[in-house]
Formats: sequence, structure tokens, C-alpha cells
Amino acid sequence: MISLASRRNKDYLQYFLDTIQAHSGHQSFGVKKPTYPEQILTVLGIENGQYVLDIAAAAKAAAQRSPHTLHFNVVFDVPGDSSRKLKAALENIPLGKHFINLDSLPAWLIFA
Repeated sequence: MISLASRRNKDYLQYFLDTIQAHSGHQSFGVKKPTYPEQILTVLGIENGQYVLDIAAAAKAAAQRSPHTLHFNVVFDVPGDSSRKLKAALENIPLGKHFINLDSLPAWLIFA
């Protein structure tokens, strides 16, 4: 079951199982406290007339801002587009540069 869960869900589950470890007798996972996702706000870039997302910059900003946080929600402003935003869990975004078509979003990206 855990292998099918997202990393974020697995961390939460292990934390809550550790809180009942004294009652259940299972081996501890060593999770001392839950980490709640922090929000990183950024703007989609534009390259050759296309929206582009370079996740390396967002990941670096997240790591520098909160080095002990495991999970981040990244919210992207769509430039020039009346307050539309996109959202993704940082750990679910494949590394690298992604060209974003607003009419056909990748599975890991949603409108916020």
C-alpha cells in the first residue's frame, strides 16, 4: 500500500503511525514531527511566446527558504492573464524545463 502513496502521504502516514507506536508495538519510522507544506509563489516564464516553467529555480528557492521542510506547494502566476494561477506539489514536478500549454496541463499541474 505505501509504495502506491505519494511521498507526502507516506510521510504523514509514518508520522501518525509513530504517534501510536507505544500502543501498537510496531517499529518506529523515526518521524518526530509532521511537516506541513509551505507555499512558494512564483511566475511562469515566457520563452519564444510559450509559457515555461524551470523547476530548478523554484526548488532552489524552497530549499534556501526552508531547509527543514520536506513538502512545498508551488503556485505559479500566469503572466498577463487576469490573475490565473497554477499549482503543483514540488516533489511531483519532474526536474528540468517544461513548456506549459494552458489548454493541456501535465497531470502534476492544476489550476489553483
